[in-house]
Amino acid sequence: MKVLNLTYEKPMGDWLVVASYLKKDYEQAVYRALNTGDPLVNNQPQIPTLKAPDGRPIYNMTTYNSFKVALNNQGGSNAEIFTLGASTQFNEGDGEFTINYTNQNINDLNNGVSSTANSSFGNSPNINPNNQMVGRSIYETEHRLMATIKSTHYFFGGDKPTTFSLFAERRSGYPISAVFETETKSVGSYQTQAFGFDDGLQDDNANFLAYVPNGIADPLVCWVSCAAPDMAFAADAMRVIAALDLSPGIAAKGTTEAPWNTQMDFKITQILPGFRAEDEFVITFGVQNILNLLNDDWGTIRGRGYTGTVAIFDVEMVDNFSKYRLSPGRDFRVNDPKRIYTSFNASLWRAQLGFKYNFNF
Repeated sequence: MKVLNLTYEKPMGDWLVVASYLKKDYEQAVYRALNTGDPLVNNQPQIPTLKAPDGRPIYNMTTYNSFKVALNNQGGSNAEIFTLGASTQFNEGDGEFTINYTNQNINDLNNGVSSTANSSFGNSPNINPNNQMVGRSIYETEHRLMATIKSTHYFFGGDKPTTFSLFAERRSGYPISAVFETETKSVGSYQTQAFGFDDGLQDDNANFLAYVPNGIADPLVCWVSCAAPDMAFAADAMRVIAALDLSPGIAAKGTTEAPWNTQMDFKITQILPGFRAEDEFVITFGVQNILNLLNDDWGTIRGRGYTGTVAIFDVEMVDNFSKYRLSPGRDFRVNDPKRIYTSFNASLWRAQLGFKYNFNF
């Protein structure tokens, strides 16, 4: 692992400005199938010569849920994180305002979204899951803006401060990748429907980045049927492709994102004298996600599925592997192409009242 971390701070009038930059290059653990149908060379699987219509390799596994995999360390993953923050005080030091912006650029080989070999292999989108390549991470938050304001007042006397705190956050959504649905229980269909991989190894069947047709008349694609193409589905597919910001060819990782989210928390802290000198009562009242308290439509958290993928096309290749026969995948939705959901628990507002007694000896 290689890490570069730089921080610079400078007073600018009444403000303190801090900038930081973090760059990290690191290895990741990746799974590779070994019993691919071809002999190993130096204990590693080889890339077969049989190709899909878009040029990616087709393997020749002949087992069902009886795969052999190896765990390898592979370099190439990297992250760049830039943060710029500023803070100032007001009201003779009884108030403070802080604002921070963070930008992330994170690229990885494997999203590591699960804990078992087949789920890690089957849920990490790639051109060829057995020879993984670096692409945009599903965990990247490209933009994040945070602000905090705190103000202390003395409504009940100098020894009874009342502090109001407000924290606000607005962040961009996590990346989403368009993939093929490759599920098949038939060993005889592995090559035409699953690029030659054991279905048990594929788990959620969300690990092959989709081929994006170059228009309805793409010569590598048949729409549901080559003899009688479903042109209505083809037209809908073009709308979904546009909504996901996809370019012709094999889709890149993370071409689009879930919606931005905004939340705000509020807290009041009241300090009162205790029973003895120097002791104090601390009373706190806080509201998490106060925006949702003010309006049911505010402060809602909307996101995508945990794998960061949408299976837009169910794929099957014709017998000579010259064309993809595409039909709607399990996530194909013209009116909801990103398959966005609302997290109701995270979107709720919550209030908490706390009491604490501090003994000072």
